[in-house]
Amino acid sequence: MEEEKPEEARANPYHDPKNGRFTTGGGKAKKTKYAPSLQANKSKIRVSPQTFGMLRGQFNTKYPNATPEDGYLPIYLGKYMYKARADGYGSIAIDYKIKIGK
Repeated sequence: MEEEKPEEARANPYHDPKNGRFTTGGGKAKKTKYAPSLQANKSKIRVSPQTFGMLRGQFNTKYPNATPEDGYLPIYLGKYMYKARADGYGSIAIDYKIKIGK
């Protein structure tokens, strides 16, 4: 007669056998250090993180050696002209947004 082997536990140990959900701690996801940079607190105009990234990229490409003493410099994006100034740390502060065209 053959010996009966005990059944192996093949289920994922991190799943609840009742409902199949994960049983880890859960909760909120941690903040990533690779998230888009925050806008300068001194900006008067708030834009989305994507728009801010595009504006900052254009600004740093067009004015690579800009300093806060240079004052407001224009950036064009879509149907708007933004007046921004360098903050001295590689980012910008956007202070004016002007619609161009009709």
